[in-house]
Amino acid sequence: MTETSTYVDGDVVLGYGSLLNPSEIDRTAGMGYEATPVKVEGWTRTFDQETVWRPTEGSERAVLTVEPSDDWINAVLITDLSEGDFENFETREAGYRSETVPRDSIEPYDDGSVDVDEALISVGTRRRDDIDPIPSYVELCLEGAAEWGDEFLRDFVETTRWPEDFELQSFEQVDGLL
Repeated sequence: MTETSTYVDGDVVLGYGSLLNPSEIDRTAGMGYEATPVKVEGWTRTFDQETVWRPTEGSERAVLTVEPSDDWINAVLITDLSEGDFENFETREAGYRSETVPRDSIEPYDDGSVDVDEALISVGTRRRDDIDPIPSYVELCLEGAAEWGDEFLRDFVETTRWPEDFELQSFEQVDGLL
């Protein structure tokens, strides 16, 4: 993994939180991108990144981030980004730094292949252990994960490190999964 922040033609982004939601990708990348559901080895997804721009209330200030680990997460591989699209991603991901993930750590959900050398993943720089997830953000992430199918949603729930006292079962997308 290396840190990067300068656009290179062909840059590819991994979305693992709200960027699982096609409407969030559309708002950031416009309409010319391709998105592929993937599994990414070597990362853990957690709710301990303090938001920079989302509305908050009280201790509900946490969004998702990732950290290197022996685990895996699911994500959406977003390709065919223009330089302007990439700049939009960088602006949106304020409070994160980009790190590269090698191709051999990325596996598609279907039998297809992933034709990239590496992808960028956003790693939080504003981590705190005293904040709780923003419910509307959780809803956005769950809706996005559900867009990619039941298996993808189940994997999202199972591979995310949820706060101990968080009531995930109160969200309709997980009805029947837990």
